[in-house]
Amino acid sequence: VAAVFKVLDLRQMGHVDQTFDAVSAAAEHARLLGIKSGSAALRVQRVYYGLAGECVGCAISLHPAGRFAYRMRLARRTAP
Repeated sequence: VAAVFKVLDLRQMGHVDQTFDAVSAAAEHARLLGIKSGSAALRVQRVYYGLAGECVGCAISLHPAGRFAYRMRLARRTAP
């Protein structure tokens, strides 16, 4: 993901769509991550869009169980 930001001009970024889902690590991914094939993992898919709505990049990350945490704050927006 860091490599994506080196290429993209963040000032021209419109939005990012993220998808998180639980998967079983395929044999090759498991080997690269140092886990057993079929182990639980979290897949994070991000699609980056420019200000005009065009897709400018994507990233897919795979995180073994216990090696990733995601925190999000949901807050009520007050009237201007």
